[in-house]
Amino acid sequence: MKVLISFKLDRETLEAAIRSFLFYKKKINKKSILTTVKEHVYQQGISIIDYPEYWGDDLNDIDDNTVENYIKKFEKMIEI
Repeated sequence: MKVLISFKLDRETLEAAIRSFLFYKKKINKKSILTTVKEHVYQQGISIIDYPEYWGDDLNDIDDNTVENYIKKFEKMIEI
């Protein structure tokens, strides 16, 4: 059985994904962001998109300016 789940990535979810990458010191690119969001949806359900704060409180320690720079870089690429 095959199931197709589609969703639109919003700015808050993108921010949470980028914070996660910076927190765990992973390489950030379009493919890895989309893969990570998809994996979080599989693990935690659609609530990870409805409530980006479910990604974890530790992510708030990441510098906001750094996150904002990455968001600007990926917003157009991911078409938010």
